Amino acid sequence: MEAGLIQALSHLPHTQKLLYRVLWEMADPLGFVQYDIGLISEHCGFKLREEDFLSFGKRVKKINDYELFLPLYLKAHAPTLSPKCRGQARIWRLIKDRFGADPDHMRPFFDQWESIGCLDAAPEMIGVYLGEDKPLPKYLVEHREKIKRAEMVDTPYGWPEEVAAKFKEFIQRRIKKAYEATNKADCARSEIDHEVVILHQQAVGEALASKVSIPVICQKIYDAAAANFATIRIHS
Repeated sequence: MEAGLIQALSHLPHTQKLLYRVLWEMADPLGFVQYDIGLISEHCGFKLREEDFLSFGKRVKKINDYELFLPLYLKAHAPTLSPKCRGQARIWRLIKDRFGADPDHMRPFFDQWESIGCLDAAPEMIGVYLGEDKPLPKYLVEHREKIKRAEMVDTPYGWPEEVAAKFKEFIQRRIKKAYEATNKADCARSEIDHEVVILHQQAVGEALASKVSIPVICQKIYDAAAANFATIRIHS
């Protein structure tokens, strides 16, 4: 049960305390309860009224005409969500079914909690971005610092104008994608820094030195950008 529950509900009559305990027992692993006032009354042993569900504050939220939500339930059972925890397998299946979220894309999950007004009660998950108005997690700060270093790399002097233009478009596309990443997995997939940009420049420089035609080089750079490749593949 919820920690400190007896003290937290001490101001409520016995029937309300019993109701909350019954709802807790009826909840699914995420904290949702099928809302059937007759069935819940039967479990409690006394007839309930709609106003009986309004005395718990943020502890009980009515989602719709057939569902209640206990915001503190999930965190009590899983303080930190982890896809590596075998005991949370069913929780992750329900998160996918209800919210369309998964470990790499948890924003829909936390958006729902925020819309209900209970984001502070949601369990923690390391590596999840919750918005610019919150302190940025360390991984995201480091990710963006790498992007800034990538932006500072100049195009090599002497490149043909067409090649330089295509190369800048490719790098800008990679940088844009990197800035859009907010969760830890996406940041890892889209990572770019000054060393990566220099490696791309070396690939193009080697093609120029090998007398690969400018139209071919431009096409290969365009192909890499269009297909969102992490590298530019030019064969001499």
